Amino acid sequence: MGVAEGLFGTLADEVGYPYNHYNTQMFHSFSGGYASEASLCGALGVAATFVGAVLEPAEARPVIKEMMDWYKTADLPIYDSGNRPSGTTTVAKSTLCYDSVSKYIKADNLEYADGERKERCASVTADVSRYIVEVLNEKLG
Repeated sequence: MGVAEGLFGTLADEVGYPYNHYNTQMFHSFSGGYASEASLCGALGVAATFVGAVLEPAEARPVIKEMMDWYKTADLPIYDSGNRPSGTTTVAKSTLCYDSVSKYIKADNLEYADGERKERCASVTADVSRYIVEVLNEKLG
């Protein structure tokens, strides 16, 4: 829910219509790679939906592609909440939740249910939110 509240929720509060008509609860099932299926990273799915809500389709597509490419090559997480003792970062080389999380837990010798893995996903969510806001701010002025 972090990306949804951070993007749609912020515009709902600051701009109002039409963003106050998006129920951010609809994105709840995006976590865990869509209903815990470990497919597309849910943060990317919400951010892509947001881009589609603020840009025309012809403009949205390259922005979404740029975000996906960034995610595959970025050393994540960038954001440090202070709750990940190891500070481990990894490059996913994929937009899939499974690939991204698997590389991280292997690099940090964690189990999927470990709190540090959950904190890592929350930090990546913050990174995706920040990234797309920066790209859109640059594009929209």
